[in-house]
Amino acid sequence: EETSRYAERLAHVAEWRPELSNLVEKLPDIPLSYDPSPHGNVAILLSMFVLGCTNFADQAITAFLKLWGNGLFATISLPARLMYELWGATHHARHTIEEMHNSGEVHTSLAKTRRLLLGVRSEVQLPWGGFSGETSIHVMDFVRSLAGTYPQTEETYDFLCESCHPSYLRLTTWSLAGPPLQNWTNEKFREHGHNLIDRTLEAVEQALQGIAYDTTKTLELALPYIEADRPRDEASGKS
Repeated sequence: EETSRYAERLAHVAEWRPELSNLVEKLPDIPLSYDPSPHGNVAILLSMFVLGCTNFADQAITAFLKLWGNGLFATISLPARLMYELWGATHHARHTIEEMHNSGEVHTSLAKTRRLLLGVRSEVQLPWGGFSGETSIHVMDFVRSLAGTYPQTEETYDFLCESCHPSYLRLTTWSLAGPPLQNWTNEKFREHGHNLIDRTLEAVEQALQGIAYDTTKTLELALPYIEADRPRDEASGKS
């Protein structure tokens, strides 16, 4: 099969699991048994946020692999783009706690953290009732935050977006990669099709590597603030 050349890379994607257990086990139980300081509150909330993003990324991986396995190539860029956006979100969270750590100022970081956790662009009901009044951070702010790490971020994101919109030309090209329209015997399509797949898979690989790294760094920065707040008896029980 023409796409079998990607089997090893797909296997690595399927096995993606950030090694976070040594950090997660140091986090306090929720709900908290104590009142955290403002800095500790930001640290706990950002920890929850990045761990949530790893869970969402794991679900996006499942969707990506199932769509690929069923030959639904016109749709694989949807979970790929979500992974890329989640990378931007975890990077933004990491930057937020770094700002607090470097400046000592907490109010700006708390405001950004609230927008990360509660921000929406439409009516979304809160689990405890009512609706969120926070405006979400624009996804392009997440993407632009990656520019210092990967200068081609916006170019790659635009590439993924083209396949997530009703772009007839791009979606038709994707459709030729899988049944029933697959056209791998066409040499020009073969070259273009592999370039399309390789670039999309590369974006997924970059995003997953970035999510793992930024999640780890966020937790490493958060834990000292959390430990400083933790009651002595609970801290000794966790050690």
